[in-house]
Amino acid sequence: MKPHIDLTGAVFSRLTVLRYVGRSRWECQCECGVIHTAVGYDLKIGTTKSCGCYGIDVRRAVTATHQKTNTPEHRSWANMIQRCTNPNNTMYKRYGARGIQVCKRWAKFENFLADMGERPSPQHTLDRIDNDGNYEPTNCRWATRTEQSRNRAYVIRLEGKTLQEMATELGVKPHTLYMRYRRAERKSNATPKEVM
Repeated sequence: MKPHIDLTGAVFSRLTVLRYVGRSRWECQCECGVIHTAVGYDLKIGTTKSCGCYGIDVRRAVTATHQKTNTPEHRSWANMIQRCTNPNNTMYKRYGARGIQVCKRWAKFENFLADMGERPSPQHTLDRIDNDGNYEPTNCRWATRTEQSRNRAYVIRLEGKTLQEMATELGVKPHTLYMRYRRAERKSNATPKEVM
């Protein structure tokens, strides 16, 4: 039995009706190219708008406005927030519990990305220049593990240089210089002149 109203050629949202296939159903072509069968009543009242791609597009737009959810930069940002705000995070005691905070501007990932940019390489991670300072544009950088290790609170400094830098400059192994330093320290019963 044919329908009372012929919908052939009619457009409903993303669907263009191609032909009647029976039992109140119409074969349609979606804007994305997929052929989809829909009930005529659902087309007319707007319940069916596409082959399903419309709902997917809406969900994507709502959940990922910046389109960077699974990037290294987004993971660094999310981990930074967790370390500073979530007492259940394993790193919280070294960050949030010590009073390390994330600046208000960086509560939004888009602002963090605008200030920091994309990390230069897979070897770079988020680093605070002043280990007692907050996460904010003037105190953060993308740094390699080597650069970060020179910035740790326990790094010995001699004449304003890290022990590693001094060893390189003198042409000796860092361990050798460290052992000489410890021997001299024991003899003089002195503490390091400069500890970061």
